[in-house]
Amino acid sequence: DAASLFVHNDDGAREAQKELSRLQAKLTLATDDYNADLISRPQFLRITADLRPRIEKANTTARRTVPGVSADVIRELIADPEATWVGIRDMSQRHAILASIGIHIRILPTRKGPWFDPESIEINWPGDQSGR
Repeated sequence: DAASLFVHNDDGAREAQKELSRLQAKLTLATDDYNADLISRPQFLRITADLRPRIEKANTTARRTVPGVSADVIRELIADPEATWVGIRDMSQRHAILASIGIHIRILPTRKGPWFDPESIEINWPGDQSGR
């Protein structure tokens, strides 16, 4: 039954990443065209002025979408959750696992220094309306 917790539609994450890649490729092509003297400076500036905010928006969207968790990782989590979790070094994969089961963690601003303040971590559990 635990596997059903991780079911997640990757379409949004894939589309956001695809759009970001498409826009970045357009900017790269425009840069190449400008460097090859195929377009003028005013044309290049117009293109970049148009693309930069769109790239920023696509980047924000891509960061907010969460890819799903692979079936192999799900099987490993079910078989040995602790060892699997410790073995996952990719933070985006850990984020995807937590988001898939509805847990959201936010690190709040804190003072500088070598100490750890547990109050600087906000954990939202599934169904928790309190924010902590």
